[in-house]
Amino acid sequence: MRVFRGTPVSPGYGQGRAVPYRRREHLFSAASSAGAEDSTTEVRRAEAARTAARRELEALARSLKESYGLDEAHIFHAQFLILEDDLFTGLIHAAVTKGRSAEAAVVEAVRQIEEMFREHVDPYLRERAVDVRDVGARVLGHLVDKCSHPFARLPDAAVIVADQLFPSDTIFLKRGRVRGIVTAQGSDNSHAAILARALGIPAVTEVDGILDGCAPGDAIAVDGETGEVILHIEGTAQADYLQHARRYRTALEEARQIAGHSVRTRDGVAISLLANVDREEDIEEAAKLQVAGIGLFRTEFLFLAEGGEVSGARQAEVYRRAAQWMRGRPVTIRILDLAPDKALLLSEDVPQMRSAIRDCGVHYALAHPEILRPQLRAILRAAPEGDLRILLPGVTGALEIDAVRAFLQKVADELGREVRIPVGAMIETPAALFMLDAIAERADFLSLGTNDLLCHLFGSERQRGKETAYEPSFLRAIHLTVRAAQAKGKPLSICGELAGDPAFTALLIGLGIRELSMSPERLPEVRYNVSRISADEATALARGVLNVQTASDVERLLSENVDPWHKLLGDSDGTG
Repeated sequence: MRVFRGTPVSPGYGQGRAVPYRRREHLFSAASSAGAEDSTTEVRRAEAARTAARRELEALARSLKESYGLDEAHIFHAQFLILEDDLFTGLIHAAVTKGRSAEAAVVEAVRQIEEMFREHVDPYLRERAVDVRDVGARVLGHLVDKCSHPFARLPDAAVIVADQLFPSDTIFLKRGRVRGIVTAQGSDNSHAAILARALGIPAVTEVDGILDGCAPGDAIAVDGETGEVILHIEGTAQADYLQHARRYRTALEEARQIAGHSVRTRDGVAISLLANVDREEDIEEAAKLQVAGIGLFRTEFLFLAEGGEVSGARQAEVYRRAAQWMRGRPVTIRILDLAPDKALLLSEDVPQMRSAIRDCGVHYALAHPEILRPQLRAILRAAPEGDLRILLPGVTGALEIDAVRAFLQKVADELGREVRIPVGAMIETPAALFMLDAIAERADFLSLGTNDLLCHLFGSERQRGKETAYEPSFLRAIHLTVRAAQAKGKPLSICGELAGDPAFTALLIGLGIRELSMSPERLPEVRYNVSRISADEATALARGVLNVQTASDVERLLSENVDPWHKLLGDSDGTG
């Protein structure tokens, strides 16, 4: 038996058989067997992939420069040189002319250049062999057929053990088939962590040495509460694990007994609980859990699942179905949140640190009407089916809202339809915090995006995940947003991952939040908390938090007010 420890990012307990996954190895293996078209087509594919890899590297270097400084960004200089080197492109073209596929040609080129570097007398150049392989993996990531992905044929009771998971990996994860996720790298706000919470899959990240320590089919247990990962669990450890798992399931069943589209605190304050969704199946699951609506429909994953392009008809079909599932309850559709450093799709290896804010979100959408127009047309076509709403990401002031409204009106005129769709703004940038009055005046509703707000406020510190949520400046930003929304009489929800964290439920209610939107699987826990919290006591807690000056003091205050859900986890078996 061997115990590893990491950072828990999705709660619960899951046991199964290990499915080790090394992304780079998969790409090279899948590329070797790829079939070839005619040489002209293969050259075109190879060049398109090389261009996409270059954009990816440029965005990564830019983000590192902004976050850490010039020297750190220079670590990618060697990779730029390899990617643009005549030898690299020449070897690829030569292999293609011999009838090889673009994928196989890249593999051949990488292996030849890699061997040259490994045999070099200069130690520095020998080390560059790693860069050659990394460049090859970046190019292959834009070539390899997604259908060949090992997650497309996972066995039952699989526990995925990976170095890191990217958006194109996670689209294959299915509710019920995957028992757990363990990664060596990641964060609380990574795509894998967010999707794991949405699917109710226990997940642990930052587990050092896990890939070297396990083999395919090894028995493995994941504890999404403490962050423990146990290989070949046995004896007392197995008995303790099963006891904790039973306690968690019992508590969850009790929490699920509380139903209804809205829930009230002990002293009668109504709180609306909504769902964040990425995929169609998430909407169906949310409907079963009796949510008050969809607070955030991230449409990027719709494009990812469709390979990067989605027709207007297909979008309209998905939005129409979402409205039908919600039966008159709101469905808030965030327009496609693309940016240069989220190159479709969505730049696999680029950190979630953004580049210039004005190259992102709503600004990017307005600059690319060929993307925005079809999406707005689809929303307008689906609108008669229910209460659809449009949410604008990355808002920095009132002008973007006015510009989208004008564009929406133009699209509606083209379709011969009236515009009766509310347009809301995400508050997730420092600029938006300084323009709250104007934004609240122009928008029909506001939505606090705490994931990106944390990123923009603390930069690279976002990788600390939940820890930065204790920062007084961040919590005061939430308070300012609440006051601005109240002053203009506009609805306000919070749709970041913080909304689904039971430890923060009381504080958010105390700060004045009355709509919480979260991953569907977190709804029972938060619903349980709301039903047992006094809004007056929560307000007193928030008042105390707003008066302290350090994150450690905030964390201390919250730890002294243990939330009902975690009390239930500790007391459900009667042991306290």
